[in-house]
Amino acid sequence: MGKPDRVKRRLNALLQAARDGGPRVDWIMSAALGLAAVPLYLIARCAFYNFDALSAAEAVEVAPFLELFHPHHLLYKPICRTVYAGARLVGFGGRALGPMHVVSAVAGGTGAAFLFLLCRTLGASRLPALGASLVLATASGYWIVAAGVENAVFGAAAALAALYVAATVPRGSVKSAALAGVAAAASALCHQMNFLLGPAAFLYILMTGTARKKKALVFAAAFAVGAVLLYGLAPAALLGLRTPTAYADWFFYYARGGPWGGFALGNFALAADGLARAFYVNSFADNVAAPFARGDARLLRFALPLWLAAAAAGATLLRWLVRARRRSPLTLLAATFLAYGLFIFWWLPGQADFWLVPAACLAGAVAVAVSGSGKRWGRLLLLALAAAWAAIAAVNWQDGVRPRLHLEANADYRAGVTLSRLVPPDGLCYLASSDALMYARYFGGLKRARTPNWAVNRFGGDGEKAARRIERLIRREFDNGRSVYVGDRAFPGTGGPPLQKLGERLLAKGRPVGSYASADMSETVYVLTPADAGF
Repeated sequence: MGKPDRVKRRLNALLQAARDGGPRVDWIMSAALGLAAVPLYLIARCAFYNFDALSAAEAVEVAPFLELFHPHHLLYKPICRTVYAGARLVGFGGRALGPMHVVSAVAGGTGAAFLFLLCRTLGASRLPALGASLVLATASGYWIVAAGVENAVFGAAAALAALYVAATVPRGSVKSAALAGVAAAASALCHQMNFLLGPAAFLYILMTGTARKKKALVFAAAFAVGAVLLYGLAPAALLGLRTPTAYADWFFYYARGGPWGGFALGNFALAADGLARAFYVNSFADNVAAPFARGDARLLRFALPLWLAAAAAGATLLRWLVRARRRSPLTLLAATFLAYGLFIFWWLPGQADFWLVPAACLAGAVAVAVSGSGKRWGRLLLLALAAAWAAIAAVNWQDGVRPRLHLEANADYRAGVTLSRLVPPDGLCYLASSDALMYARYFGGLKRARTPNWAVNRFGGDGEKAARRIERLIRREFDNGRSVYVGDRAFPGTGGPPLQKLGERLLAKGRPVGSYASADMSETVYVLTPADAGF
């Protein structure tokens, strides 16, 4: 027997062992996938940080520990602080952004690994399950946040882990239902939106497997108890929230400033764009309609991969739904997609990083459908999807990840540096809400730069109280012989007429010291000295 034949036989034996290996091989493959994704995200670190990322990094470095427990992503900053402190113990001398990148990269790899296990548990073959995980790992929305400093990927990874645990319940014992309930509640500690997993998983358990009603009730009880203990009593005791009102004020932190969400017809276009950008870096209109709207055939290189992927995925799902005898594997994914989708549609429909969990569910559903489409048809569909995604991933890298590798290429960073030259480090400064403000704080040392929004939120949206609070702080600076700096776009429209009038009075007395331009706005900065105390 020749050497090629021996190699072929050994390869076939390894492939057969992998096919017959069962869950152990699945866990090995998922671990390998997750570990491989971590260096991918660390090498392609995204240096374009948004307002939330830089404020979180600032808090991780200097805030008291109890102030790190943000109600919407309770564990994110405490875990980042722990990793940062550990890095400093072993000699790391940099700032918190470096360890926070590690947290995001590990979360990104974990989410991709659990999507593979979730697909396998729901009946997908290994190759389609692996394809779904690779699609998620290189989807523009997921790739950018996993390579950056974001709490969104942290929450998405926790959601996919909890979905995997829920998917094991139909074939497991009643104890597995209890574990799934606790896992779903615990995932909300990573992102508050993950409370939506509870109804979706409950519906799946109620419709699938043996002892359905009993398991569903056990799941619901464990979920409720876990939510009360983990997200109710523990934070209340830790943070000293002694009354229901105090807890509600903390839990609904953002809602205190007024209504945030709403249903509108325009949300359909925003939601379509947000979901599309979760997969593909360019906007929905550029992806689909640009070759026709602009009459430029060269744009087909962006549109064709998305058309092919959408057509192949749609045909796969439709054919499987029509022909399949058992549709229960999609119940968990469809219910989760619907629960998250409705909330996002109401809350922030156009924000791509909110769509990470629905995007993962969609990729998983296609993997399950491909696996149930028969050998010949499934291979053809898988080939079409693989070809389309190779082109999409290349565009995601070229247009989404690569341009964000260098901090100096970021207009907001350059604006922050310019701003830090206009205002002394200890100067009290009120500016328009923009990412440039946080770059000036984090990289330029302007620790007292803020927006009037903080006062509006503090007083539950009461612009009159917010204006009085800001005016008192400004007059205190004048009493201490210090100047105050105000941006010409800081006050208009924020907090209503009281703050707008305060801004007009300040600008009427101030003198311009310079301007800065960020990625989406420009602002002129005015200085008021103690001599202008009569504003």
